[in-house]
Amino acid sequence: MKKIKISISVLLAIIMVFTSLSTLNVFAVSDTTDNTGKISDSLAEKLSQSADGDKISVCLWCNGVDIYEAQRLAQLEFGSTDLTNATIEEINQYQSIYNRIIREMEANSTKNAKEQLNIADEDIIIEAGNAIFVYLTADEIYNAAESTLIYSIDYYDADTPVENPETPANPDLKFEDKFKSEYADLETTYNELYYHYSENREIDWVLVSASSDVLAPMLAYAVIGDRVYTSNNMMYPFSIGYGVYDVADDKFIDLCTVIKSGTEAYEGLEEQISSLKIGKLIGDIDGDGRLSVLDATYLQKCQANLIPFPNDDEIQGFKLTEELAFRSDCDKDGQRTVADVTTIQRQVLLQAE
Repeated sequence: MKKIKISISVLLAIIMVFTSLSTLNVFAVSDTTDNTGKISDSLAEKLSQSADGDKISVCLWCNGVDIYEAQRLAQLEFGSTDLTNATIEEINQYQSIYNRIIREMEANSTKNAKEQLNIADEDIIIEAGNAIFVYLTADEIYNAAESTLIYSIDYYDADTPVENPETPANPDLKFEDKFKSEYADLETTYNELYYHYSENREIDWVLVSASSDVLAPMLAYAVIGDRVYTSNNMMYPFSIGYGVYDVADDKFIDLCTVIKSGTEAYEGLEEQISSLKIGKLIGDIDGDGRLSVLDATYLQKCQANLIPFPNDDEIQGFKLTEELAFRSDCDKDGQRTVADVTTIQRQVLLQAE
């Protein structure tokens, strides 16, 4: 039987998709009686083509992870159910607790599934979160579909060339080892986006991105420069997925913490964040990624009640930096007025000069 190696980045992408669905409680133990409904169409086709005794590479998605229970336990351990006035450091502390609880639930769910289904160690390709990539016969697959510990079974193409998860730290990333040492308990995606050099041509700070594959159900937003960064979930270890590595202090700092305390020590940081063009540009009402007279016209029509404001114009969630009620509130006075139209027109003129 072919030995398969799975890329952590591939697995994280898969896990994040299913984790995002967890807000619909898909991880709770299923009471469905339609066992065949757990088998994906691609797997059903593969089963129809397989001979008796053939082993098929599949992904078992295990029940037993309840994000609402995890949130309750995390809030209980954290000591508060109200995070409205929490600091970013406290939010990240809460997120760390939440992640650990989710990991424990995931480990328990896969352990129970392996024991109930009598899955042999040699048939396991790899485990990732609440998923088990494994070789099973058709009979074993149907048996798994009957188990209340499994909520979905997908075909996995085990012949797809993938990367070894044991690959050492990326040699092109200068501080990845330090990051992995500090956050050794996390499965994370990590990257270094920008290096800032001091006058003597030594790196003094780095803009980094990192996030784990477990997301807590919490709306949050940050205002950085001329953009609004929103997340349906708080990310860990950084609140919106970005941080700064301060070389002299040898520490990673949440980007929102830096923004709130001031960026004087990190000259050019806000410009670098803005250049990523990930957040929503304030005033970009038509959503084309730039400010133009079309945005000013659009906003005027909205204010005259000729057309509705865009659905995503109103900003909701935990405030990570300064407060902003609407993405169209260009002058940041808390209201949607003609002054916002004037602000857009002024910025368009400045861009044209």
